[in-house]
Amino acid sequence: RADARRRESSDRVPVHKHCRPLVAQPRARRQTYAHQSVATDLTRLDPKRIELVGGERAQLSPIQFWSESDVESMPLRLGLGNAPGKDKQEVIAYFIDAKDRFEAKNYKTQFAPTNINVDFIAKEKMGEFYGALHDRFLEKNPRTFLAEYAWSLEGCGQPCATTPPELSELLALGGQVFEQWVPDEEKNPKPPDLTDAEKKSFQEDLKLMEPKDRAKAKKTFEEERKTIASRKLLVQRHKYSISRLHYRFGAADLPEDPSFGRAAAPVQGGTALPTGPKGITSSEVKAVAPNRFQTRYYNLHPTPVVANCSAPLHFRWGKAPRTYRGLRKIWVAEDLTRKNRKKMPVEEFLLSPIPELGLKPKSAVVAEVPDAGTAAPSATDSKSCGCRSVGATTSGWNAWLLLFSLTPWAARRMGRAKKKGS
Repeated sequence: RADARRRESSDRVPVHKHCRPLVAQPRARRQTYAHQSVATDLTRLDPKRIELVGGERAQLSPIQFWSESDVESMPLRLGLGNAPGKDKQEVIAYFIDAKDRFEAKNYKTQFAPTNINVDFIAKEKMGEFYGALHDRFLEKNPRTFLAEYAWSLEGCGQPCATTPPELSELLALGGQVFEQWVPDEEKNPKPPDLTDAEKKSFQEDLKLMEPKDRAKAKKTFEEERKTIASRKLLVQRHKYSISRLHYRFGAADLPEDPSFGRAAAPVQGGTALPTGPKGITSSEVKAVAPNRFQTRYYNLHPTPVVANCSAPLHFRWGKAPRTYRGLRKIWVAEDLTRKNRKKMPVEEFLLSPIPELGLKPKSAVVAEVPDAGTAAPSATDSKSCGCRSVGATTSGWNAWLLLFSLTPWAARRMGRAKKKGS
């Protein structure tokens, strides 16, 4: 916006601002943005800050700005003027809010297929698999934003594919902008009064010091109390929820710039564990608070151990047993814009259906846990037999799963898109 206050991000990219007409755009498009009082920032990039990411692709350093006015739309059509031929473009947008998730308002928004059983060999090609699945999604749902994640930033999914963002990262993403409007008395609160036990403990510490050091110790103690009180309120002010939207488009798929707003209700989905001998898992997305939705895929591995117990508990799907020798990790779909989307036919890797996309799985067999007395390996200890004896207090897993995820934090960069247009 022309009236928006902007600041340069000198620690990232040297910026030279010039308001110029949108000469590279078609006349109708130029008139549309001119009517909206949109200004253009021409940015000169430092070539030393450009990262080569393979082939002829380069990744530019981020440019951060903020506005006192709500930024409700994203001018994606500006990028169509220099789009390469029939190639598709992609935008992955992160919205950080105190509690709400966000969705597109002038385009449809649907949730990504989640909790889908896939072939184990897909683990190292999750980017290619998800790209192919996204294409199939767009065939059924053209001009639709994909909602891929909605969760509190105090967590990071279930299970976590990475660690939650630290406070310093949240401040760098834009939290420091909001701090400008926080009153000084809230930034520097009065520390709470010491309890009698705390006073006594501090006085005993002073007695152990040299008399000349006591004054300095008292000053340091009070400064630390003020710092702790200030940090506690800082942490409380920056508790957010994050939602992630994904859109892949060409010129024909973007008749107007997308606008965004708060969704009507929080949702949960992609967190249920498999149940029963076939490892059936719910893919349902429910309108339930708080936001706990993730895009997750899994693979089942039955453990062929005979349950020589009087009360076996079969098919308790969970984490891998100690005998597993593979990598204990969550494989993540990353660098989605650079993956070969034609490399992995979706149906060949699905082990459970996706009815909303008309996708059926290839035939799959989940091995049954053998009955006691068969030729399979046996174990009688209630701690390792994959069941629980009557009266036993411990139990083991007799089946396990591997999880593949679409992480919201791509290489800890997070996309740097924020609610207030920064």
